[in-house]
Amino acid sequence: MADDLVLDDVVVSAPAPVKPQPPAPPAKPDAPPTPAYPDDTVVLEIGGQAFTGWTDVQIVRGIELMPSFATLQLTERLPGKPTLFAIDPGATCRVMIGQDLVITGFVDEYSARADFRTHQIRVVVRSSTQDLVDCAAGVTDGEETKATLTYSAATVLQLATDLCTPFGITVTEPDGEGEALASVGDGIPQFTIQLGQTVYDVLEPRVRWRQLLMLDGTDGNLVLAKVGTKKAASGFTMPGTALQAQVSFRKQERFTIYLPAAFSFDAAFEVQSASGSRGNFLQPVKDEAAFKDQPRWDKKLRYRPHFVVSDQFINSIKLAEALAKWEKARRFGRSQKLVATVALWRDSAGTLWSPNTLAPVNMPVLKLAKLEWLISEVAYLKGEAGTRAQVTLMPREAFLPEPLFLTAFDPQIAQAQGEALRSQQNVLTDNSRSISNPGAGANGNPRGGDGSGL
Repeated sequence: MADDLVLDDVVVSAPAPVKPQPPAPPAKPDAPPTPAYPDDTVVLEIGGQAFTGWTDVQIVRGIELMPSFATLQLTERLPGKPTLFAIDPGATCRVMIGQDLVITGFVDEYSARADFRTHQIRVVVRSSTQDLVDCAAGVTDGEETKATLTYSAATVLQLATDLCTPFGITVTEPDGEGEALASVGDGIPQFTIQLGQTVYDVLEPRVRWRQLLMLDGTDGNLVLAKVGTKKAASGFTMPGTALQAQVSFRKQERFTIYLPAAFSFDAAFEVQSASGSRGNFLQPVKDEAAFKDQPRWDKKLRYRPHFVVSDQFINSIKLAEALAKWEKARRFGRSQKLVATVALWRDSAGTLWSPNTLAPVNMPVLKLAKLEWLISEVAYLKGEAGTRAQVTLMPREAFLPEPLFLTAFDPQIAQAQGEALRSQQNVLTDNSRSISNPGAGANGNPRGGDGSGL
């Protein structure tokens, strides 16, 4: 590297200009094969400098983890020598594994410890999406006293973009929003941000309403995606790729029948109709596989009923039924989990193990035979035990977003609001704004209350 600064195990370097390389000579028949995996050196890039030589590494990314984070540590063997390892907390940074970007964010913590023998350095990095999790929603730099707290939007993507823009975070939606829920229209119904709510608090239920996941992109931006269908080139086997594996099967949260109900209690619904049905009790959802071939001591099938109550004033029947089906799938997915430790950070194609990716699992010794589960979390580890990856997998049903409706009022009102948003007609109250009609308030008020608009 150009302008390298070396301090024992620490290498600080400025990027060198790329020099043209002569074409490689043809390989001889007896030449050793090209390595299957690229160099997996962990690099912390700050201000054009690259810090390497880390002896302890923990980099964690996951479907249900936001922000992603990295903990990097090393030991300098000559503490008396003036250090060249200068890292400021709050610095913008990137974490690379070989040529692959894994985290873009900020240095959260720098700590050092010294004695007469060693000088230890520890750096903690979190993704840029930390600002979405930590910070208040609805305010803009320089206009905090004109906070826009009442929102409506034509799409989840537009809302997310609006709330993330003050933090320099973009939003991508590679999988699309899917089919709109006809009962609530295309637009997000009007809502008010409560003081103290973070951007993540505001977005999560509305993203879930569209049956999407909020993921932390390696570039530090927000990704809205469906539950993954992309497949890894290889998977986890024992004997085979897994050095160690632990699986858990849980049955205490499984039920044999899920009973949808509109409300937890409403006397009017308790009157049985002439047809024998009750308005509050809907069509049951059975899970006959939950305890298949596991009868009670009296040889009868186990009976484990579970009520799923929507408590939604409008559309309660549709929501309750959807919730019951989701509960069945979710509890199936969460009842089994595999944590596998492998020696490599990459699959057989050289791609880093990544969350929201399907991978084959075949471990008959652990009662897992020829399955395809979703990677929910990956920890890239390096330390005294060597280089390894700890990968958590579950059935993809475990991550299906919970169904919900955003409003409790009549769907015709929500539908009209959605149509108004699409046609750029404002239907909001004063002191609010429509993202589809920037800066406009109620009744055509161009000021939009105190909001400045987008």
